[in-house]
Amino acid sequence: MRTEIHGPNPASGDTTRLQLRQVIDLRGASDAELAVASALLNHAYGT
Repeated sequence: MRTEIHGPNPASGDTTRLQLRQVIDLRGASDAELAVASALLNHAYGT
């Protein structure tokens, strides 16, 4: 997992606040790691 900080893009009319995003790279993940990530996403988004 990595954390990215994105600033506003004035050209597209964005506001002046920063966005903090957590990115999970699942390329090369094992079946067990994918199952855990899927369960966490289902819990977080209620799907």
